[in-house]
Amino acid sequence: MKRLAIINPCSGSGKTGRIQNVILDALKDIADDYVVTRYRGQCRDVARLSHDFDGLIAVGGDGTINEVVSGMDLNKQTLAIVPAGTGNSLARDIGIRTLSESVLFACKAMPAPIDIVKVSVTTSSGKIDEWYCVCMASVGFPARLTRLANNFLKKTGPLCYPLASMACAVSQKRIGLHAFYDYGTPCRMQLTGIIIQNTRHAANFEVFPEAILNDGLFDVMELDAGFIKQTLHNLSILSGMHVYRPAVTRRVSSLKISAEKPQIFMIDGEILFDIKEIEISIASGKLKCHSKI
Repeated sequence: MKRLAIINPCSGSGKTGRIQNVILDALKDIADDYVVTRYRGQCRDVARLSHDFDGLIAVGGDGTINEVVSGMDLNKQTLAIVPAGTGNSLARDIGIRTLSESVLFACKAMPAPIDIVKVSVTTSSGKIDEWYCVCMASVGFPARLTRLANNFLKKTGPLCYPLASMACAVSQKRIGLHAFYDYGTPCRMQLTGIIIQNTRHAANFEVFPEAILNDGLFDVMELDAGFIKQTLHNLSILSGMHVYRPAVTRRVSSLKISAEKPQIFMIDGEILFDIKEIEISIASGKLKCHSKI
């Protein structure tokens, strides 16, 4: 198998770039070539041009993996992951925590089919863009939380998401949405946000302990809690106990969201603006990934 490593030196608040030589030395026996990216979106561009390689190695966090998956040939190429981001949601789900584990299972483990989520977004001007979501997408409160964590609190490391969650919980606002689950009857909702989740983990916390990566479904959480209830919910997740969940959860294969006013929308850490409509469907077993489980 001929593999290309795509390395995002900015992942992990720049730590990946600082230990780049260590990573390259560890990958020398499984990577035939490598690219160190220089700008946002380059991982996707490199993956699109990687047709001479049978497999790709994504070195970075969930955003890096999202870009690589969105650009690679999912019908022909496999993916190995070196978890080097802040949250590493997918890597946690597939049981890979360290660089040595990444190399070991890229060498020995057969790539397993896992689900990813196909997302189509439409702006208020009618522009349509398509993405793959590997881990998590959201609108409303969780999208604002991610924006705050990534833009202003990233230097705090794993604490950036809990700190952003506490800050955003104070200023929650309900948004008007029309939701169509599994092509059913539309329902109007006033919510503080919606989370669309493919993995058990969101960043470094297990938010959806029942989620399964290869069941042909994704999880949805409808949020409508005020400051006190949301804070208690956050603490329940942070503790890993999941004893308090003031939210409606569903497991579905498709979802369409129409917002009454343009919203920001988050896909694996990437923030999109001025979004009016979102169409989401499961791509069952579409990604072939080397994993421990």
